[in-house]
Amino acid sequence: MGLRGFWLVSHFQGEFGGQKFEGRGMDTYDTEKKKYVSAWADSMAPFLLVVEGDYDKANKTLTMTGEGPSPAGKVKYKAVTKMMDADSMEFTLSAPGPDGKEAVMLTINYKRKK
Repeated sequence: MGLRGFWLVSHFQGEFGGQKFEGRGMDTYDTEKKKYVSAWADSMAPFLLVVEGDYDKANKTLTMTGEGPSPAGKVKYKAVTKMMDADSMEFTLSAPGPDGKEAVMLTINYKRKK
């Protein structure tokens, strides 16, 4: 947590598609909007992706949406984080595919390091 505990600040380094990859994110709860807000920038795209949304406590799922550029023009992105159990979660990012239907771009499964 950073910035007096208001923001979760993340830094990721690894490989994606056989290439070095680096990304940075900032996440918080916006008390004015009453929404969760996330900003993400990485080494694969020259734009900042900003999404916002709500947490469904019953389904343990955070669903966020936002618009950003893509090779097909401006599209609506959807980020879903599902809390699978106390030690794992699944993140899925999707956007409209060439046919206009929502298509999953990537899925990341996180596991708590013990």
